[in-house]
Amino acid sequence: MHVLHISADYPNTTLYEDLLHAFENLRGARHTMYVPVRQSREHLITKAPPGKHTNVIYGKDCPIWLRIAYHLKRKMIYADLKRRVCLQSIDCIHAHYAFAGGGVAYEAWKEFRIPFFISVRNSDLNVFWRFAVHLRAFGSVLMQNSSGVIFLSPAYRDVVKRRYVGDARRADVEKKMQVIPNGLAPYWFQNRVATPRRRIGNELKILYVGEFTRNKNLRTLVEAGRLLRKQGYSVIMKFVGSGECWNDMQRLAEQNRGWLSIQGWIREKETLLAAYRSAHVFAMVSLTETFGLVYLEAMSQGLPVLYTKGQGFDGHFMPGEVGYPCDPDPRDVARNLARISCEYDEISARCISSIDRFSWDNVAKTLERLYNTAVPMPTGWGGNNPGL
Repeated sequence: MHVLHISADYPNTTLYEDLLHAFENLRGARHTMYVPVRQSREHLITKAPPGKHTNVIYGKDCPIWLRIAYHLKRKMIYADLKRRVCLQSIDCIHAHYAFAGGGVAYEAWKEFRIPFFISVRNSDLNVFWRFAVHLRAFGSVLMQNSSGVIFLSPAYRDVVKRRYVGDARRADVEKKMQVIPNGLAPYWFQNRVATPRRRIGNELKILYVGEFTRNKNLRTLVEAGRLLRKQGYSVIMKFVGSGECWNDMQRLAEQNRGWLSIQGWIREKETLLAAYRSAHVFAMVSLTETFGLVYLEAMSQGLPVLYTKGQGFDGHFMPGEVGYPCDPDPRDVARNLARISCEYDEISARCISSIDRFSWDNVAKTLERLYNTAVPMPTGWGGNNPGL
């Protein structure tokens, strides 16, 4: 079997490289990653293919202004894909973004009847489906004609089922829905703590690692910290990262000097490991979030996690199992941090043992089993809106 993956995000994260390494270790199917890259981002192309069973092919993305002409853009990318990849050699396609890559995979399905899978991520749900109202019908076309719709979390699956799957096709589309999370890099398994963490007294060290953007809702964390300090907790907060709100966070840190500090990105894994081990709780209460591998990194070090109710991480665990979901407002954040504090030792122990199912090897095996279920549709079968 030869699987084609489509993702323009490959140069921006180690996620896909880790996945290809895991496929390489399986020594089963061949995997080719097609990466359309805009000329302005070609400097990011530094990664080599992971092995002899996997390959990475860089293509040309469209100018950024073509975002407003979605169907023209996806057809232009498809034309580039055909120039670089022999699609007759491909058995199935996995588009790692439903709209950005799924629209391209759909063209291959129409022309060659290559079965395709789509993954639904944050931008699909909170940009395309939410704001691009004119593309919602096409989102339904993608789901109906795909061989599978993959979600990183039960929460995102449930939102799509509730809001964007019509009654006429509900039963058919729901059968295709699968929850397959991202995997955690091997480093965190190799360096996970052996014994549960213990919190002593009323001290509560809270860590955040990620982008400093409005979506990450960091001011809410700070407000929650103030509420907990009024309740007698000795709260220490540390934010690690960078982004558009760096100056705002600097001002907040100066106003709350003594218990709130910020630090730029930590590139060395050993230093990041030390940051996790120096904290008691990991908190990230984004307004929207696809999954968040940082939750798993923190759990590997015995840190209970606080995450947003109804967003990407929610639904993988029962409330109280490895932490708590919360509404993204200061009072609920503070209330659930206090709950974690009261149940700290038990939750910490469960965090360490709960990460095993998130290994990339397990994710790769699950995906290959799913790809193997894809059977080409009978010749002459007409799909929905094939002329789009």
